[in-house]
Amino acid sequence: MGLDQIIIGIGGAGIRITESVLSLLHNEYLLTKDNSNSLPKNPFLYETKAGLKARAVLFDTDTDRLDAVMKGPIKSLIDPSTCMSLGRFGTSVFSKTRYSIQDFKEPSSESIRKIAEGSDKVESLVLFNSSYGGTSAGILHGILNEKVLGDKVKYINFSLLPSPSISCGMLELLNFLPTFQLLESVSAHVYFDNERLFEIASTQMGIKNAKFKHINNIIAQYFGAITSDIRYGTESSLFNTFTPLIPDQHRKILIPSYAPFGVPEEEVNPQQICAYLGEKIFQPSNTLNSVNLQHGDVISCSVKFRGNVNPIEMTVIMKEIMAETRSFSNTNINTSFCEFKPKDVFEEFGSSPVDAVGLANSSEIGRVLRQLIKTFDIPWAKRGYIYHHTWEGMEEGGFIEERQSLED
Repeated sequence: MGLDQIIIGIGGAGIRITESVLSLLHNEYLLTKDNSNSLPKNPFLYETKAGLKARAVLFDTDTDRLDAVMKGPIKSLIDPSTCMSLGRFGTSVFSKTRYSIQDFKEPSSESIRKIAEGSDKVESLVLFNSSYGGTSAGILHGILNEKVLGDKVKYINFSLLPSPSISCGMLELLNFLPTFQLLESVSAHVYFDNERLFEIASTQMGIKNAKFKHINNIIAQYFGAITSDIRYGTESSLFNTFTPLIPDQHRKILIPSYAPFGVPEEEVNPQQICAYLGEKIFQPSNTLNSVNLQHGDVISCSVKFRGNVNPIEMTVIMKEIMAETRSFSNTNINTSFCEFKPKDVFEEFGSSPVDAVGLANSSEIGRVLRQLIKTFDIPWAKRGYIYHHTWEGMEEGGFIEERQSLED
């Protein structure tokens, strides 16, 4: 029996991603239930007299955005009492949220406890947010520091970080730096890049005029694949997926990848599709952020296959592929399998009999962080926009400490 997981959507980006994730989990559950006489307990969903509900809490400063969720496709899954609004003052400055919502702490903690009380045993809080959004940065600070459910509960963070190849706004960088130190409090952090996801949507999936809806669906598809074994009873712990990949407390940022994006363009027959996925999964075109896993050194990695896959054959194929790639040559790969096939929930993904989802811990993440520091240093020299934060009570020296922490 799988351990229960509570999903927390924080801020505008986090709530939209959560909406896509819950939509996928709900539809996959219904599709599987129709074809199965004995479906395992779902760690993200639970049955009530009023119907199926999600173990999820939504936090935002924008009441209208929460109202839209309660009227949208997942309205039946969300308990209104776990949809928390901080009032109508959405902000792009994290310190305003952090210092202005002290009265929000107890109600937000209570909403998480309410979900936990109806669960058998909660293993982790799964956080979706944008690490450079003012609202999510401020609220995330409170959630991680409160430790609402005690020290034994894990915090698994799926977040969007600034793209190093796009000129980030100064306020976004000021929000990001303090948030990065908070990542010391999470058990694992999976990093996505909006620019990279838009590129995948337009070039690999053939979506013209890709919108944030498509980006959120890519993240949801990834999340659905990586949690498939705990939802279908082959594994009980979500955190066991991340444990082998994290060598110490300072290297917890993981690189996600997925294949295929829609039906493969090449004419790949059923006997060859597993090898095709193995070759594609860690290619730069299939990672969901700007990190190139062909460069640097991959410290650890894992691949999970869904569908009708021969485990022995696929394990051999992956070891051969890793041995031929310099950055993976000294890496032990953890390969796992889930016999349940991918479901056709999002039409842009087409219909593939199998898919693969990857996670890697690479030294290349340091390059991305150094680029962010460089982008930050230029306007910081002129103290651009710092007054937005000092007005709210944050000391200027705090940013210097955060920058040094990020560099270390």
